[in-house]
Amino acid sequence: MAYEIGGMFAQQPHHPHSIWSSGTVQLTIPGLIPTMNTLMSANASYVANHHQLDLHTSKAESIQGYGQLTWLSGKAGLITCKNKMVISFQIKDFCDQMLTDLTSVLRVGFTLSFQASLNETNEYTATLVYPLYGQVAEQVFLNAPEVDLEKACPTPPSSKDAYSPVIEARAVPTLLAIFQRHALTQIQLSSLHSQMSNCADDELFRYVGTSSLKRRQFVERRTHLFRLTPEDNIALQSPAVYLCVLRLASYLLRRGGATAIQSLYDYFIGPDMAPEIRDQIGESRQEFLNLVVSHPWIFALFPNRTYVSVRRNLPHYDYPGFIKQHFPDLDVLRPSSARGYGPRPIARSMSAHQPLVQALSNNRSAVGGSLVQAGSRPVSLWDNRNSISQVSRLLLFCYCL
Repeated sequence: MAYEIGGMFAQQPHHPHSIWSSGTVQLTIPGLIPTMNTLMSANASYVANHHQLDLHTSKAESIQGYGQLTWLSGKAGLITCKNKMVISFQIKDFCDQMLTDLTSVLRVGFTLSFQASLNETNEYTATLVYPLYGQVAEQVFLNAPEVDLEKACPTPPSSKDAYSPVIEARAVPTLLAIFQRHALTQIQLSSLHSQMSNCADDELFRYVGTSSLKRRQFVERRTHLFRLTPEDNIALQSPAVYLCVLRLASYLLRRGGATAIQSLYDYFIGPDMAPEIRDQIGESRQEFLNLVVSHPWIFALFPNRTYVSVRRNLPHYDYPGFIKQHFPDLDVLRPSSARGYGPRPIARSMSAHQPLVQALSNNRSAVGGSLVQAGSRPVSLWDNRNSISQVSRLLLFCYCL
């Protein structure tokens, strides 16, 4: 399973030893006769199943592989391989040079690829870190379950956005019951405040919010379930949007937490996403990207708009079943403008470390194809976008509150 990445980035001073390469790699050491050359080999399928590096006494000057992110700060991180080898990296080594805070797009528990070189202490330090994507990700994460991000690094209860999948699973039906009680798909915020103020579950009461402002923020962030109307009412979200967001998040969690935006788009337009969902949301690149940026509490689009990650695990609540039972008229086909996913221009900047993707015309293309402009510089599927819309900026601002 040779993973060719040389064409994706600027030329390297030497070729790193690939733990994915099949066959034998011969390392020539100056001053030694050929029979003393060190031979290293890696079985691709074994590595794919075990996340393991096969290193001998005489280390290669550079390697490439992947492992789990086990420590993270805004400017640095540690990747731990299956055999306990630890690879350190800094933000300057990350694939997105526009990023100023690693924690804004990464979480402990993610699986990341790396290229690393020997340092002066004979240890490996990353020179490039990026998410897995394409065919390599499909093989590495074959039949993989969702990564449990809260188990890897629980969100502190004192944080401004305290989150617990267990309590979240109780909060969702509690809030939906308010709509059921009123027999309305839209309720006033005052109704939410009244019901939650009388909540007998103290843990749930504190989780949703002890003040009207906190409860409002709680609802605003969960855009896969609720929408705030211009009249400042809370409206139930379309089941198609809920299912789409849930499945996209699950896909990312089953691919190590982050991947190329092209890979996620391929999944979105693929057979695993019901056509009825795309009928309501749309299936163009623009409509897909609008969907992603409209849910910043769940997805994190990298600044260079080449990769995307998931922020959290979501409880798998049967929201479509709730709608079908109590509000069967809600799930009707509506124009895009009524769903809040009208045309919104999206900005994007080039990255020196972007995956090559084939531009789409009318037909779908596979990840990994190259599109070359003048100067033979690879470009991304997401080029030629205008500046991000005011609506998208507002959604990002609301998330950061």
